[in-house]
Amino acid sequence: MRQSRPRVGLTLILLVVAVGLLASPASADINITHDDSYDGQEGEDEQAIKLNMTIEPQVVTENLEVTVDDAPGTLLDPESPNSPNPGVEQVADDEFFVEEIEPGQTASITFEVYPKSIREAEQDVAFVRWQSDQVPSTQTESLEADLSNSPLIELESARERNSDLREENADLESEIESIENWRWYGIALSIMGVVIAAIGVVTAVVWGRRQTDSAYGEAISELDDLKREFETNSTGYNRVENKKKELEEEWDQ
Repeated sequence: MRQSRPRVGLTLILLVVAVGLLASPASADINITHDDSYDGQEGEDEQAIKLNMTIEPQVVTENLEVTVDDAPGTLLDPESPNSPNPGVEQVADDEFFVEEIEPGQTASITFEVYPKSIREAEQDVAFVRWQSDQVPSTQTESLEADLSNSPLIELESARERNSDLREENADLESEIESIENWRWYGIALSIMGVVIAAIGVVTAVVWGRRQTDSAYGEAISELDDLKREFETNSTGYNRVENKKKELEEEWDQ
């Protein structure tokens, strides 16, 4: 039992190292960067997406095979792939071979693709596949390009701006309509206030008239009583009769 412990420990160490080696990405052995340019005008030449890809190994790499390919939304120009480096051999239209390349050295490949459909301002336009003696399994990386100069993207941007302006205009119209509604509500309340005030005035006048009519009736009644009292006295009767006529005339006026 005591002799088996070192073996178990060694086995665990080997497993950890193996897992670490398997977990490390193979693509870390090579860095692939690229520059892209796209004019996007109506001419055929301006529609080409120009790509300049740079390969930089992190370890000594032998028998490196590189293939460039178009993406689903692009079409590779088969005559465009090229390399300015003497150590890069072009074995087919889209295939290149590097016998050996060391850290600190770079290999460049240029090519062009044409967009078949443009959906976004930035999208994948090409794929790069490579393998070597150090990394025998094929590795694939995508290359993205800026297509914001495309008339389609500009048109879509204009549509989005127009849509935003329409939404802002709709919000502004809603605010104006709300203000108009409140203005009409204010006018209606003012009219209601005037009507209520007029009703109050009319009510006061009618009530006052009724009070006057009542006072007038009482005065006439008293005069009628005095008239009956002075029927035997013609002078008093005539004075009361004249007073009654004066009251009636004043009321008619």
